Amino acid sequence: MGEIYRIDGQKPTNVEGGGEPPRNDELEKRVSKLEDQHTAIMVSLARIEARLDAVDQKVDRLPDKFWTGRLMILTIAATFALLLTANKLLELMGGIQ
Repeated sequence: MGEIYRIDGQKPTNVEGGGEPPRNDELEKRVSKLEDQHTAIMVSLARIEARLDAVDQKVDRLPDKFWTGRLMILTIAATFALLLTANKLLELMGGIQ
């Protein structure tokens, strides 16, 4: 079986080659750093989740857009019909004197 090389042409370390990981202080520092990053990510995720829940509650309190739009159209139509009726009455009465 042939030797395995990395893309840059160097021989792989034990971890890359499938062997045991190196045992030194550097590994402990990396693991500690990863654990700190994991904790920070989990805190950020909890904050994002809380914000999304708050937004969801606000959206639930808003009126339904379908009915709001329909109500606005109905209001505009009713106002237009009222203006037409008032105009027609004024025409029949001969205008305001």
